[in-house]
Amino acid sequence: MPILLFHLYEWHFLSVAVNLIVLPLFGRVIFPLVIIGVIVGLVAETLVLPIDMFLHIFNDGLNAVSRLPGMLTFGKPALPIVLIMLAVTMLLAVVDRVRAPKLIGILAAVYLVTYCWIHFPLNGEVTMFDIGQGDSFLIREPFNRSVTLIDTGGKVQFNTQPWQKGAQTYQAKRLSINYLKSIGISKIDNLCVSHQDSDHCGDLPAFIEEMEIKRIIIPLGMDQNPSFMKRIANRSRSTKVIPVTDETQVPGLPAQIFHPYLAGKGENHDSMVIGTQKGGLRWLFTGDLDRPGELDTLQRHPGLSADVLKVGHHGSKTSSDPQFIATVKPRIALISAGRNNRYGHPNDETLVTLKQHHVKIFNTQKHGVVRYIYRNNTGHFETVLAGHEGNL
Repeated sequence: MPILLFHLYEWHFLSVAVNLIVLPLFGRVIFPLVIIGVIVGLVAETLVLPIDMFLHIFNDGLNAVSRLPGMLTFGKPALPIVLIMLAVTMLLAVVDRVRAPKLIGILAAVYLVTYCWIHFPLNGEVTMFDIGQGDSFLIREPFNRSVTLIDTGGKVQFNTQPWQKGAQTYQAKRLSINYLKSIGISKIDNLCVSHQDSDHCGDLPAFIEEMEIKRIIIPLGMDQNPSFMKRIANRSRSTKVIPVTDETQVPGLPAQIFHPYLAGKGENHDSMVIGTQKGGLRWLFTGDLDRPGELDTLQRHPGLSADVLKVGHHGSKTSSDPQFIATVKPRIALISAGRNNRYGHPNDETLVTLKQHHVKIFNTQKHGVVRYIYRNNTGHFETVLAGHEGNL
């Protein structure tokens, strides 16, 4: 169990019972059938069909059990804690009955303290995921009081023929969702979708499948977009879909909405703009909002400013109007764009504008994952660069 938690972050309550049943069955039935199937298959392929059918039924049965209620998202314990868990577990196999209850108590205490440490962290964080050409941001408050995700990322498909569409794969399962589970998160309070583009919400079905989502917050009018609504068709009945404008106040959302102010289809110029204050810094997330939209937002919200700006449209020259940058006065810019992307993001014109206003730039292409870890009104930025990520 410690090894599983260190690598998978989850544990199913039925796993012990299933292992007690499956392990003897595997050694006495499954493995011999596989060997027989290989040998028989060399003689006549049709004779293998009954064995193949039985193995499929066995595998489907295990998958059905794994989908039953009882999955616990524990999080990733630190390596020294894993070693302690393993050592105490091994000692239980050799100590006498008098000492065993004490060791069991110690082991239970280690699990409990580790679980609480992961699930009720003292620090909060604002994280820009390195997902390639797209956007995905996490805002997690201390003690996990609130978990908010802004966009999910996703792959953009170009000229894909129907016969080329196989089983849908979502990179969020191995990136952002994997990270969330490692820090003990299985529930998202607010999932904000800036607009309909695939690189912002294409992986939304994966979050619906893997996570409990309380609210999906979208720009007004996108609830009338059939393409987007199809993405969230499998959501839980308890998940609320909330269309918003800049006049909407969503209870429990630790942020203010500054755009849109009219109903749209969920296109770039309809992007939802969200502002929040975390760790002593003011943050502004602009989706793919274009320059006219930026100026309209300033006109509707005079005095809008931010210490940290999520640069619009991955650094494209269609966003980051010089007047907008001069008025908002960010000290730090976040750019999420894929390495070697076909669009040339971020655009040189945008980078020049940011440098002229002395804005420090964090770019996923160069820095990978960017996290701001904070407590109360102070915090620090840290980056994690993995060479195999972000190449989209």
